[in-house]
Amino acid sequence: MQNELSNIRPDVPWEATNQAAVHLWYQNVFGYPVAPLESTEAAIYTWPETATSVGVKLLPNDDLQICAP
Repeated sequence: MQNELSNIRPDVPWEATNQAAVHLWYQNVFGYPVAPLESTEAAIYTWPETATSVGVKLLPNDDLQICAP
């Protein structure tokens, strides 16, 4: 996803993270485990730079759910 975004807009410093999988790799990178996150909103609220965090989820009816603190 991040590569695709960079191909479209190379002038934007994209960071696309699959928050659903963070608990699988976090301990290897930061040295301590974290519990799986319960929602997109919960994930965004754990980011130190929440002002730049936007969550977008495709709902079953093709609507978008957007979370932007």
